[in-house]
Amino acid sequence: MDNELKGKIIERAHLTDECASLIKMGFVYPSPRELEASLTKKTVDSVWAKGKWIYLKLKPENYLLLGELTSRILYHRSGDPLPKKYHLKLDFADNTFLTVQISFLVS
Repeated sequence: MDNELKGKIIERAHLTDECASLIKMGFVYPSPRELEASLTKKTVDSVWAKGKWIYLKLKPENYLLLGELTSRILYHRSGDPLPKKYHLKLDFADNTFLTVQISFLVS
């Protein structure tokens, strides 16, 4: 994932309405507005996995941690169809995007 994402600029971060229950349970933090604002216009510096987590180091000075639960994290090239279900979508400046579906059981 580091090879694909390193150097990409996040144009937009979007949490779907389906995140409401995950936010209430404490699995998504901070609030959607705060998360979207903190990720927009950041550049991916590096990506690595450790245990059940995927770490994205962003410039300037920010980290995005993905994992903990069963998740489906997909990288999409420009023109790829959007999956039916996802909770987080990161749109990159080169028209590629990343989707994350967080679930106890991903279907």
